[in-house]
Amino acid sequence: MHTQQSRANHFLGWTTQVGLVNDPCLPEYDIQARNYLIACFAVSPIRGETILKRQIKYATINNYVKAAVKLHIDREFPSPHHAKTDYISIVLKAVKKYEKEPDRQHMIDDEMIHHMESLRADLDPDSLEAALIDWIYLGRFVGYRGIEWCQTKQKEYLKIEHPSWTGPPSYAFIIDDIEFFNESKQPLHDLTGLTVDDIRYFLASHQKAEEQSELRDPTVLQGSCQQLNGYGRIYASIF
Repeated sequence: MHTQQSRANHFLGWTTQVGLVNDPCLPEYDIQARNYLIACFAVSPIRGETILKRQIKYATINNYVKAAVKLHIDREFPSPHHAKTDYISIVLKAVKKYEKEPDRQHMIDDEMIHHMESLRADLDPDSLEAALIDWIYLGRFVGYRGIEWCQTKQKEYLKIEHPSWTGPPSYAFIIDDIEFFNESKQPLHDLTGLTVDDIRYFLASHQKAEEQSELRDPTVLQGSCQQLNGYGRIYASIF
């Protein structure tokens, strides 16, 4: 009982550290917001920010979360787990799955990201290292599909087999799916000899088939040209 109270106090202390000056149970917000807050809190003990300042495993991390959830239940608020999207369970399941990985390494955390960013100033923007850092950023903050970097067969690649598809056959996004433009938004048909500084905008010209061969209208472009970042910088750097 004392241990769980200490964990609840740890949650309250964490809310103060992140600048939450209102009631930590967020009674003025909906249940989805409460769920999201506790999911964010769960990341803290995952990173070793615990009462004893050491790394802990899934079972103990789950107990920290339970202590935070209990604060809501004790005040007769609905359990944050009942939110439409249970981010708490998503985070905990990811930790549980990760612990089962053989020969697992430390996951990329915020400190590592800051360290890599500190190295960027000394890197050539067209270098492999700079491109890989961009790729890590993309995966960390927006996610990426496995199909973009691995295939299930050694000598074949997954193809789109939908009869209405007329674009590049590769299921994964490739360079042919992207159009690049200069500062004046004029299309660049040949990237030979160009650097990332020569390419200012990009446009996804095709929509790839989604899972189970569901196909969106391939003639619909993705809005207006986007400034070169994310996918555009990665493709320009790697290809």
